[in-house]
Amino acid sequence: MFALAAAGLGSTTTALEMALAFKDGERDYSVWSAISGGTGQVREIIEGCAYYPKFEKFCQDLYTPLFNHLGWEAKETDSHTTSMLRALCLSAVTKYGAKEVVAEALVRFEKYVATKELAPDLRTVVFNCAVEFGTEKQFDQMLRIWEEAETPELKMKALRAMGKTRDAKLIARYLDFAFSGQVRSNNVLYVFVQLASNLHAREQMWQYVQEHWEDKILVMYKGSHAMLAYMVALPLRGFSTNAKADEGEAFFKKNPVPEATMKLSQVLEKIRSKASWLERDGDELEKFFSTK
Repeated sequence: MFALAAAGLGSTTTALEMALAFKDGERDYSVWSAISGGTGQVREIIEGCAYYPKFEKFCQDLYTPLFNHLGWEAKETDSHTTSMLRALCLSAVTKYGAKEVVAEALVRFEKYVATKELAPDLRTVVFNCAVEFGTEKQFDQMLRIWEEAETPELKMKALRAMGKTRDAKLIARYLDFAFSGQVRSNNVLYVFVQLASNLHAREQMWQYVQEHWEDKILVMYKGSHAMLAYMVALPLRGFSTNAKADEGEAFFKKNPVPEATMKLSQVLEKIRSKASWLERDGDELEKFFSTK
């Protein structure tokens, strides 16, 4: 249903209503993975709309029964897919701002900082939540976790979590840190993946890319054609308006990257597709959430 809606062959509100039918009894990971992907797609196109807070409340209502069933703590009887489902559910309820769950995540992060005790499958959601809903204190703590990490996996979780900040000053620090020489060039790509998915960061990131295209990005990726191609697409991928697609197209027409021709074409098509989706279903979505 979500795929049909994205293609203009179905209704977005019908897909959302259908998702609600699963909230009180469904426990299968593959089903919730599809629901999570669908609501994530809708989130991308309506983040800038006035009714977005009502969409967040809708998603909290959708995921909360599952969270109440699973809770924070793993059980001995949990299967591997149940552990995956718990992580998916926690990511969703915190992403959409469930206050009590966010508060618990912040408590668990402070405990981790003090004791290093936190189940590995909860680290991503707790780290992300701490930075997104915390302050400069949590950002600095995450930076220290990155600096002191004993495994590549932990280092990557900390690096990506820093990209969740909503603070413009910290976003600027994160971008400068990415090009400080401390972060490997291939891992800088993940910095841009995170910022592209962050509503509060993507415009600032895009401005940074334009300002530092020659002195930082081209310098870092000189000779690395594949990674440079990604650096063309990643800063644009989070946008969903025709105006941003036009802006990106104009910038790379002025600053051509021949090896990125296909990736640029793909990301511009994706942006315009999202813009068309909202243009088709925007009025219907606004009416749908006016009743929520």
